[in-house]
Amino acid sequence: ARIITEGIPEQGEEKAYANGVSLAVSYVDLNGRPVNVAQLEQGTNFSAVVTVKNPSARGYNNLVLSEIFPAVKINLCAVYPGRFYLPPVYCEAMYDYLIRANTAGQEVTVF
Repeated sequence: ARIITEGIPEQGEEKAYANGVSLAVSYVDLNGRPVNVAQLEQGTNFSAVVTVKNPSARGYNNLVLSEIFPAVKINLCAVYPGRFYLPPVYCEAMYDYLIRANTAGQEVTVF
């Protein structure tokens, strides 16, 4: 017998995970320097860069990248001051649930 359970972790309880593929999200300013998204000054322009890698010799097809952005690299701006939650980014093989990776979510403060 085998039981497979799925669900969505509570906000802030997500843990980074990788199996079969690796996933990294970096946030950089317009000059390519790292940006700390946990503390952003209002009006800060920056980019999110998502990198998915296959560290194995096996080739994977039909991977799905799930994120709140419409593209793998997207320009962003911290417009509204306040505390926000940046949800995790997910990548998974469409037909093999074991091949997946995700980042952890985090709190963001715009001041």
